[in-house]
Amino acid sequence: MASVTPPKLPLVLLKWFCHPGYHADIEGDLIEVYYRNVDESGKTKADQILLKEVLLLFRPGIIKNLGQPDLMGDLGMYKNYLKVAWRNLLKQKLYASINIAGLAIGITCFIMIYFFVDHEQSYDLFYDNADQIYHVYENTPDDEFRGSTSWAATPAQMASTLMHNYPEVEYATTFSEGFGLLTLDENTSFWEEGITADRNFFNVFAYDFFIYGSPSAAFNNPESLILTESLSMKIFGKRNSVGETLDYNNKPYQITGVIKDLPRNSTLQFSFMANLEGNPRYLREFKKDKWDGSDYYTFFSLYPSASPSTLQAKMPELIDTYWTADRPFDFEYLFRSLPEVHLSPQINNDFDLKGNRQQINLFIIIAILILALACINYMNLSIARSINRAKEVGLRKTVGAEKKQLLTQFLMESVFFSFLAFFIALFLASALLPEFGILLDRELDFNILGKPDLLLKIAGVIAVLGVLSGSYPAFVLSSIKPIQTLKGNLKGSVKKNSTQKWMITAQYAVSIVMVICTLIMYQQFLFIGNSELGFEQDDIITIGTQDRSINDNFINIKNEWLQHPGVSAIAASHSLPHNVTSATMLNDDDGGNPNDDFSISRLNINNHEFLEIYGFEIIAGQSLPVRQTEQQERFILINEAASGMMGLNPIEAVGQIITDDGNRPYLTIMGVVKDFHLHPMHTKISPVYIELKARDPFRYISVKVRTDNSQELIAMMKGSLQQYSERPFEFIFMEDRVNELYKTDTQRATLFTSFSILAILIASLGLFGLTALGVHQKRKEIGIRKVLGASLQNILTLVTGSFLKMIVIGFLIAAPVAWFLMNNWLQNYAYRIEIDWWIFVAAGLISAGIALLTISSQSIKAALIDPIHCIKDE
Repeated sequence: MASVTPPKLPLVLLKWFCHPGYHADIEGDLIEVYYRNVDESGKTKADQILLKEVLLLFRPGIIKNLGQPDLMGDLGMYKNYLKVAWRNLLKQKLYASINIAGLAIGITCFIMIYFFVDHEQSYDLFYDNADQIYHVYENTPDDEFRGSTSWAATPAQMASTLMHNYPEVEYATTFSEGFGLLTLDENTSFWEEGITADRNFFNVFAYDFFIYGSPSAAFNNPESLILTESLSMKIFGKRNSVGETLDYNNKPYQITGVIKDLPRNSTLQFSFMANLEGNPRYLREFKKDKWDGSDYYTFFSLYPSASPSTLQAKMPELIDTYWTADRPFDFEYLFRSLPEVHLSPQINNDFDLKGNRQQINLFIIIAILILALACINYMNLSIARSINRAKEVGLRKTVGAEKKQLLTQFLMESVFFSFLAFFIALFLASALLPEFGILLDRELDFNILGKPDLLLKIAGVIAVLGVLSGSYPAFVLSSIKPIQTLKGNLKGSVKKNSTQKWMITAQYAVSIVMVICTLIMYQQFLFIGNSELGFEQDDIITIGTQDRSINDNFINIKNEWLQHPGVSAIAASHSLPHNVTSATMLNDDDGGNPNDDFSISRLNINNHEFLEIYGFEIIAGQSLPVRQTEQQERFILINEAASGMMGLNPIEAVGQIITDDGNRPYLTIMGVVKDFHLHPMHTKISPVYIELKARDPFRYISVKVRTDNSQELIAMMKGSLQQYSERPFEFIFMEDRVNELYKTDTQRATLFTSFSILAILIASLGLFGLTALGVHQKRKEIGIRKVLGASLQNILTLVTGSFLKMIVIGFLIAAPVAWFLMNNWLQNYAYRIEIDWWIFVAAGLISAGIALLTISSQSIKAALIDPIHCIKDE
């Protein structure tokens, strides 16, 4: 234990407030409990518990006399402070409302972002052994696909091999995800998302899953099915459905368990589990002596004493021992712990609904900035109000009030305002959080009472915010000289506001940065929306299908649909052109030299109409034949990127014979199509070839339509498909699928715009307060200038000139910062805009315009003031 020491802050805090007679005993007990918690829960958790225990000890009976011997007097004084704060709130409703509104807006944003970040960082921590669970994935440095060189899938034999041959591994499990058809009777079926897993799943993922049944017996039978509680209620109308029978993909399975619904913060999301040992394809793969493919997820749990790095070092030997010698690429097996999976960078075939660490970091920065803006806003408004409270401070000092007491009073007022804003923010956050979650594809519930630790953390942040935001005004007000204030001369009390001006400058600098970032984001998305993708996307309905019966009856379905006047063409394919998911190895050497291999995406289509529907442009050679030729002859189209990879121009590439992953027969290039974006614009256009394979299963149907009544057409197609399949089908327009690729970016831009508006609003509130202060201090000067003949324009220039300088300085600070941030952000896109100068000018003009509108009411009021009243007041 010598290397582990308790954190200093809680112990220093304890010594500060604890009664000397109790301090030694309490500190000794806390340290003893601390070391016990280190052994049981680790240092991080022990540090948190120690801080919590110290804070809970701050109560009467334990705290020492902090300098005021009269406890009842102290309570009376604090009560008086709160009463004065409440009276000031009622007396200056406008300032108080602006003050509280600014804080409430900032705290609302902070709470919503805090809930989102807390949700994202809590993924998979509910498992008892979360820190001991690891996911195995492949990394192929020389094989990049869709911007990543990593793949989430592993061979079927991986889990068994790890568990039986490597002593570090306690348990290992294999599973795959996918939708399945669950049939109760001939009239009742359900299309549900599930997983097929082996019997070690519940040993690896240690959690109190089962409501009915047990993990040890759940998968004793290969035809076993486990339902979640909600699915059991949905199908059978009861929680306990153990013993019932369902057809799973047209094969009878017995329900052997009912488990709890997965928490929302679980990477794995499914409504049923089927026994993987009942899957013939898995069994065939599992029995192979040598590994030659990766189609399954593998997770394992380590023994507590084992090290993942030790196991990692053994993976090259595993590859050499079990994999076939003719693997196309050198690769490595890497591990990531289960809590890291949700926020780790996206890899190929990864889990859905992944988090984004970059987005979380961005939101944390925004939350801190908006809170800081609200804090600065409060300071400025408090200083603006100090003019009206100068005489109050002077009288208090005259009758004996000490600076320490005044500091305490104003800090208490600040904390009081902060908690008023906090309660308003709780109401706003509870109303806005669900919509905020929808925008982020997360279900976020405002269950703050069910999370006392979270409530305590947020309340602590608000208390600190109140102290920080009130500290500067408290020092300013408590430093006011009583003689000058009682004489009415405030120059010596509040005469310098350069600090406030710099705070306003900082506020507008932050706001302008956010405005510039927002404009550049929308320019980039406008560029994407207006870019030529290389294929048509208008008036095309796409239908996803994985039902073999649809494949078998496609000709009948196609002929039926073509009878409808709203349908002009129909095609089927394995992938859609905006998101090609299949890839292979290509060799352009007639001899098949593996040194010439390169990775290429593969788009298999089932009929020639696909090329017509999506309008691919042939720039060299000719298109594919209308009908598929004999199997001995295979013709393909390639794109410009593929011909460039081969070192040929499009004309030279036509007629070349190549081999697909060493398979025979060879492929003959019939033509070259113009490059098209087969993946999102984050990545460069990849090499791809298109092949007509009418006999292969397809996953998508594309329908070119020429009608405005799309709902009637979709109803017709849906009814037609239901004659051949019980499975549900999604009818999605192609342009909606393309937009879905950039959904996360669009969400981020929308939220960033909202936060930018709030930042400007908060900054404007602060500017309003500082303008009021400036006008009040210049009353006499304005009056004298008007007596001497100053025009309305002269007065407006006097009032607004200094504030416009702050905006200009804020812009000069913001412009290079925004350029640096957005230039880095644009690096995420292979196809991006150039940052134009006019964006900075527009952001500056927008900010200056908002600032002028903000101060116009006070400026005009000052310009129209009666000079006699000004001079008389002074």
